[in-house]
Amino acid sequence: MGHVIVGVLAMRVAGHFGGPPADHDSWPWARTADEALTQLDEAYAASTTWPKWPSFATCGSTASPADAPLANAEVPGARGLRTPGT
Repeated sequence: MGHVIVGVLAMRVAGHFGGPPADHDSWPWARTADEALTQLDEAYAASTTWPKWPSFATCGSTASPADAPLANAEVPGARGLRTPGT
């Protein structure tokens, strides 16, 4: 659940929409299942209520600066795949 809470939800809100800073090293990791579920609920709520997610048609790019480290990543089996708009 930690990967979803921090890496998928909290870091996306921080990187794409200026939400509170979030990273794996400084995250206050839950010590119980109840704490983890609370964090999941809060991270999900933030990711769905933050200012509207841009659409590919209106944002002018398929990636934000937060995605830069992944832009040229080698993905096994992904040869020949194209991103939207390319």
